[in-house]
Amino acid sequence: ALAVGAALAVPAGAEAAPNIVLVLTDDQRWDTLSVMPTVQQELVGRGVTFANAFAVDPLCCPSRASLLTGNYPHTTGVWWNGGRRGGWNAFRDDEASTLAVWLKAGGYRTAFLGKYLNSYSSTSVPPGWDRWYSFVPSNVANFIDFWVNVDGVILPSPPGEYSTDALAAEAVRFVQSSPDPFFLLLAPYAPHGPATPASRHAGAFAGEPPWRPPSYGEP
Repeated sequence: ALAVGAALAVPAGAEAAPNIVLVLTDDQRWDTLSVMPTVQQELVGRGVTFANAFAVDPLCCPSRASLLTGNYPHTTGVWWNGGRRGGWNAFRDDEASTLAVWLKAGGYRTAFLGKYLNSYSSTSVPPGWDRWYSFVPSNVANFIDFWVNVDGVILPSPPGEYSTDALAAEAVRFVQSSPDPFFLLLAPYAPHGPATPASRHAGAFAGEPPWRPPSYGEP
């Protein structure tokens, strides 16, 4: 399951194409936004809440494929997170027609930063992306000591660098260096298990009681 947040920044001029920043978190519960004041203020407070939304296939890779193409899983062929009908192996044939390709053709500068589809571990860069900074392999949530494909070159992370911090720094550089319009898809590992926090946040919720949703303890 995924959580998505988008921000649109319209440059000067009524007809100008908007800049788009799409934040795609992994396995995030909706109610955890209450402890994220910046997200509340900058995204929730200035955006739209879909109070009656549905995920047709609440799995990681089928959802990512649908997000990138606008198609249902029965059309993308990505039905699972791995195997012949899952992950990047099932998605490769669709990469020629995605948000990145369409927006680039429309004059956007594009960037993908973070987790792509499971089983992606390659030097290839999918079509349409001007900047590519993707974890490899994508399905291993290494929050520290990770590897990335940087525009087709596999590189190790600096020792001790936290993956979400690396993505944030890359995002800032992309936004500051890009002319309008631009499209940025930011996809951290967080908070997918093992949900390793940055050292500065370790113990931040030590006083919180265990999460007990209404379904807890039911057969």
